[in-house]
Amino acid sequence: MKGIRGFFFIIFILILSLSSCFSGFFPQNDEEKIDGIERAHSTRVQFSNINAFKISVFINGNRDLSTQIGYDVPAYTTSEFVECAPSSLFSFYLRYYLNISDVEIPYNPPFGKGGLVTYPVPRNKETTVPIPSLFNPSFNIDLDELLVTDSYYFSIKNTSLSTFNLLIGNIPQTSTDGIEYIINDQTAVYRFTSTNLSNIKLVANLVNEFSFPLATVERGKVYSLEFTGYSILHHKTVDITLRNSVD
Repeated sequence: MKGIRGFFFIIFILILSLSSCFSGFFPQNDEEKIDGIERAHSTRVQFSNINAFKISVFINGNRDLSTQIGYDVPAYTTSEFVECAPSSLFSFYLRYYLNISDVEIPYNPPFGKGGLVTYPVPRNKETTVPIPSLFNPSFNIDLDELLVTDSYYFSIKNTSLSTFNLLIGNIPQTSTDGIEYIINDQTAVYRFTSTNLSNIKLVANLVNEFSFPLATVERGKVYSLEFTGYSILHHKTVDITLRNSVD
């Protein structure tokens, strides 16, 4: 009996040894050992932007900043990889930043016109998601269509030696960069929704007030202006369209 028990014990030890040797050749639950620690393979995505302007990618249709995935992707570049939940068809929502007269204007296209891209994100793999061009014929965007209809922009270059700020009534305004006081040789961009110019004024050195040389304004346009220290000059007005975004 002792001989039989010894024989089976030896067989058991051999089986354990062989199992230990060959286990490294087969994946175990999509995990690998690194420094003795079991780690799952990551599911990650990157975004390839073929547009002439930067884009932001969101995981929510409202495109709130809190739902942005990764960082903004500059024109003609591919982003770094970021972690992402796996999905057979993941929905990514897009914001494009048009360049109109050197003014960066955020544009949220309708979902059927470049605002949404769906793409498979396999588990435990790295995936490159292509960002569509706004010029894709399937989007059917008229090059001269106003892409922004709820607001307009002032781009004001300060060529004076003074510092100025903008007020609506008595309320100080900040530029789209979050700056209140604009010094010499700076250009400030302001976004407005109300077309009532009577309450908007430029104040130089906290004392001298200047009114704008525009009888009326319209939404969907960029107004290029210059403050000389003596007056505000109006140089040009450009529509916010796809055609003008590539000039």
